[in-house]
Amino acid sequence: MFAAGTRSGRVSRVNPPVMGLARDVTRGCPPADGGQDDAHPYEGAHVSNVLSGLTSGLLAGAAGATALNAFTYAQQAVRGTPSSATPDQTAEAVLDAAGTEVPGNPDERQNRIEGLGPLGGYGVGVGVGALAGAIRATGRKTPFWLGVTGVGLGAMAVSDSVMAALGISDPRSWTPASVAQDALPHLVYGAVTVLALHRMIDPRTQQVG
Repeated sequence: MFAAGTRSGRVSRVNPPVMGLARDVTRGCPPADGGQDDAHPYEGAHVSNVLSGLTSGLLAGAAGATALNAFTYAQQAVRGTPSSATPDQTAEAVLDAAGTEVPGNPDERQNRIEGLGPLGGYGVGVGVGALAGAIRATGRKTPFWLGVTGVGLGAMAVSDSVMAALGISDPRSWTPASVAQDALPHLVYGAVTVLALHRMIDPRTQQVG
């Protein structure tokens, strides 16, 4: 480098603009020691929020599925109607499609299928709840009624789509009364799931959504 002002015998100090340029260039470069750049801590917090939302959604979905089953059994007790065979048929059809044979004699096999049917319903409830929790954790809020409708009918759509794909039932042929009978327990599921998510993710906010 050439120093300015050497004619008088003294070297005058200058601040070359290249130093400022170097600072600007290196500002966006990774640290020289190979460490992590903490310029964007929000990204790590965002991932943490989503994972926390997934966990809360799993628990909220399990609570919603329990409420759905309780509501269904209460309807059965009040109306004297038989329990639905579609959960067992769905479980059996899924096992057949996967090429999995249920072990045991005929009675044991039927008992196992009757146990797997409700577990499949819980799986749908927990899965939809986890998705709702992940979305809620990103900060997206909706009115309570819209959240209940979306979560409840979303779970209903998943269950009915699986039954239709396996040829167990065709929802397009259902009567309005049958659709309403299927939708009501799922709306109960949606309400309990949304309320549980609110209590776990944003309990300080009075408005549920």
